[in-house]
Amino acid sequence: MTRNCLVLVAILCLMQSTAAIADKGKTAAPRVTLTADERQLLDGVFKQGLFDPTGAERVRVKTSVRTVFGVSRETVREAWFRKGTGKAPGTLVFVDGEERRVSDRRTIETVDFIATCRLRFPKLVPAPPEGKRRGPLRDRRPSKPVEEIDNSPLVLAAWLYRLGHEDLAVRALSQSLSEGRETFGAAAELQGGRIDVEWWTRACRSELAHVAFEEMVHAFMVAADDEALAAGERLVRLYPDESKQFRQSTSILNDLRRRKSAGTFGRIRTQQWPAAFKTWDGRKQTDYLIDSLDQIGGRPFSMGGVANLVEDASVMALARIGDSAVPALIAVIEKDTRLTRTVQYWEGISTEPTVVTVREAALDALMSITGTPFVDPNSIDDSFSRQSDAQVRQVAARIQVYWDRYGRMPFDERMMRILTEPTSDFESKRQAATNLAHLGETRLLGFSQMRVEASSNDRRRPPHAAIKKFKNPTIASAILAAFDADLKHFNSQPHQDFGEFQRRGIEDGYMQSLIDLGDTTIAPELTQRAASSWQLRERQLFANAACQLGAPGAMRAFAKQIERAGFALPADKPDTEAQWQPGAIALSSIVEDLVRMKSPEADRALFAISDPTHPYYATACSRITAGDQGYGDRGWLSHPYCLKILRSELDNQERTGGNYRRQGARVILTIRQQGNSFTSDIPVPFVDPKMLKDAADERRCDRAALKLNLLVYGFAPYHPLAKDADARLKEFKRVFDGFRDGFRLATQLEIQFLELPYGECWFLPEWKPLSRPATQVDVTAGRAVFQLNGTGKVAPLKLPAVASAARSLPFFPVISRPKLLLIVQAEIDAKGKTVYGVIGAGAPRRVRPDELTDIKPIRKSFFDFLR
Repeated sequence: MTRNCLVLVAILCLMQSTAAIADKGKTAAPRVTLTADERQLLDGVFKQGLFDPTGAERVRVKTSVRTVFGVSRETVREAWFRKGTGKAPGTLVFVDGEERRVSDRRTIETVDFIATCRLRFPKLVPAPPEGKRRGPLRDRRPSKPVEEIDNSPLVLAAWLYRLGHEDLAVRALSQSLSEGRETFGAAAELQGGRIDVEWWTRACRSELAHVAFEEMVHAFMVAADDEALAAGERLVRLYPDESKQFRQSTSILNDLRRRKSAGTFGRIRTQQWPAAFKTWDGRKQTDYLIDSLDQIGGRPFSMGGVANLVEDASVMALARIGDSAVPALIAVIEKDTRLTRTVQYWEGISTEPTVVTVREAALDALMSITGTPFVDPNSIDDSFSRQSDAQVRQVAARIQVYWDRYGRMPFDERMMRILTEPTSDFESKRQAATNLAHLGETRLLGFSQMRVEASSNDRRRPPHAAIKKFKNPTIASAILAAFDADLKHFNSQPHQDFGEFQRRGIEDGYMQSLIDLGDTTIAPELTQRAASSWQLRERQLFANAACQLGAPGAMRAFAKQIERAGFALPADKPDTEAQWQPGAIALSSIVEDLVRMKSPEADRALFAISDPTHPYYATACSRITAGDQGYGDRGWLSHPYCLKILRSELDNQERTGGNYRRQGARVILTIRQQGNSFTSDIPVPFVDPKMLKDAADERRCDRAALKLNLLVYGFAPYHPLAKDADARLKEFKRVFDGFRDGFRLATQLEIQFLELPYGECWFLPEWKPLSRPATQVDVTAGRAVFQLNGTGKVAPLKLPAVASAARSLPFFPVISRPKLLLIVQAEIDAKGKTVYGVIGAGAPRRVRPDELTDIKPIRKSFFDFLR
C-alpha cells in the first residue's frame, strides 16, 4: 500500500512538473495591431508628403542612377505605378516623390507588394534593451544606395498601414525601431518608452530630402540641368524645412536658373579655347578665363573626393597671367556667386556633396600667383565653398590689404620683404622662404592642395639668378635669420603634445628651403653653427644642410660622432606608440641624412648602429623589424645596415607576445601586448593547407625573416605557420651568410626587369660577374655559383640577366606565374651547352638551359628593355 501511494505521489508530481513546464513554455500571441503612438507616427509620415499608394501598383523598373563620380550605374528600383486617365500615360512615383512618365507599360515588372513584405518581415522583432537604445539623429552620416531607401522598413510600414495590412505594418515598424539603423542612419529615440513621433518623422523626411538633393547635385555636375532643376524644385516643394539642412540647396537652384537665363543651361565646357586666345592681351584673357570658371570639372579629381582645382586648365592659365590678373580675381572672390560643375565628396564622412564655387577656383589661381595661402583649410569649417557670403568677403578684404601693401613689387622682392619684415607672421615667412627657394618653378597653391611644385626630377637645378640680386641681406641669410626668430618665438609659447612635431616641421622647412635655394655661400656659416652646437638636433640640421650645399666636413664629423654614440637619443615618453617616440623620430632622421650622404664615414656610422652593442641598436632594431611601418618609415630600410640587424635577429628565439593562427584562407596575427590584431591572406607559396600549422607563437626571428623576405631578392619564402618553419629559418641563415660580399640596393632598371613591386626597398646580393671561367677557389669564396673543372668558357650572354623558371622551384608549390630569376653566371661546358648560375627563390644554384625560359640581359636603356 505504501509503495502504491509513493508511486501515485510521484505520478502526480510528474504531472504537475510537466504542466508547469508547459505553462512556462507558453508565449503571448504576437501583436497584430498598432499602438496609438505608432498610428500617429505613420499618419504623420503621410501628412508630411509620403506618397499614398492607394489605387497604385507596386512595380520594379530598370533604370540608371547618377553618382558623385560623374557617371551613371545601371540598377533596378522599386516604385509605385499610377495609371493614367484616358490616353494619358501612366506615372512612376519613387520614394522621394520623383515622378516619371511611362510610355510603355511592358517596360516595368509588377511586384506583389504584400507577399514581398511577408517574406521581408516574417515575425515581430522585440524592442532593444533600454541600455542599447541609441542617441539622436546625426547631422552627418554615410549615405546608402537609393535602392535600400526605396525599401526602408519605416516607409514600408506606412504603406502597409495605409493599404490595410496592419499586422505586417507592426512587423515592419518593429524591425525599424529595433535595428536602430534606419535608411537615414539613425537610431530610435524613445521618450519614457514611447515613440518620439516628431523625431522619427523628421528623420524619415530628412533622408528622403537627401535623395532629392543628391539627384540634383549628381545631375548638375554633368550638365543634365533639366534633371537637376526638377530634383531641386521637388526638394524645396516637398521638403521645404529639410532642404535647409543642405547649405547649398538654394545656391544650386539659383545657379541653375542663372544658367537658364544666360543661355548656358545644359552646356558642357569645350576643351579648346578660341584660336586667337594667345594673341589677346592679359586683360582680355583674364576676363575670358574668369567667365569660363563656372564650367570647371564635373567630378572629384581624386578618389578621396578632393576637388583639385589648382590643376584645372583655366586656373593654371590664370596663374600664368600673373600679377595683372589679381585685381579681377579679388573681385570674383568678393562678389561672384556662381558655381563650377565640380563636386567634392568625402565618402564615409559626410553625406552632403559640395559643389565647388567659382570663388574657390579664383582663390586657387590667386594663391598660385602670389605664393601665399590666404586660407588655411584647418582653420575653417568643412570647405571654402561652403562658407557664408560674409566669411568669403572677409577673405577678399584680407587679400586686398595684402595686395595694396605688396602688389607693386616684383614677386622676388615681395617675398624678400615678407621674409625680412619684423611685422610679418611666421607662417608667411616660412611660405616666403619656400617661394624664394623655388623661384622660376611652377607654384601650385590651392585650398585643397597647398604646395609649391618643385622640379620634375631629382637633379638639383642651378641657383636662380635672383640670388645675386639681394646683397644685404642675401636670401640665404634672410632665411637663416627667419629660422632663428621663428624658433625663438616658438620656444617662448606653451605647446601641447604635438609641440615637438611642430618644431621639427619648422626646422625642416627652413633648412630645406636653404638647400633648395642652392646658395653655397651660406655653407661656411652652417658649418660653423654645426661645430659650435652642443645639441644633437641642431648639429645634425646645420651639418646636413652644409653637406648638401657642397661643404661635407661638418657632416663627416657628425657621422663619426654617431659611429661612437657621441649623443644620447631623446628619452622615450610613457603611453606613446613606438614609431612616435622621440628617440625613434630622432634616429630615423639621422639615418636618412646618413644614407643621403653616401660617404665612407656615413657607411661606417650606419654599420656601427647595426652592432648589438651600440646604444642606438635597440631603437633601430625595434623600428626595422616593426610591422607598422608606412611610407615615411622607408628611411630605416634604405641601406644595407638594416640587413645586418635583421641577420642578428634571425638567431633571436625570444617570443614577442604575438600569436599567428589560421582561419580559412586568412592569417590572423594578434599582438597581445598592444591588444591589436591584423588579418592578411595566406601567402601564395603556402596555399596548400598541408603546409601550415593551425597556430604559432611569434618570435623575433620570425619578424626578421618576414622582413628579409620583403626586402631582399632571392630568398625562399618563409612564414611562421609553416610546418617546416625551423628548417626554412636554418636555410635562410645559410643562404644569407653565403653572400660573402653583402648586399646592395637594386637599381630602378633592375627592379623593372625583375618585375619587383614598385616603391619597395629592394636589395640584391653584391655579385660581380667574372670575365673568365670560374674556379673552385671562386666558388669557395662566394664569387661564383659553380665551376666546370677548367673545361668551360664564358658564354656571350651579357650579365646580369633575367629569366623565368620553366617549372616550379624548391620551397614553392606549382603556381600560375613563373618566378623570375637573376642570372649572375653563364658558361659553356665541354658539350657546348650553356650552364647558368642563378639567384632567386632560395640558395644560388646551377641550372640547365631547359630549366629557364625568356632569357634577356638587363640593358642600360629602357628602349632596349622594350625590344
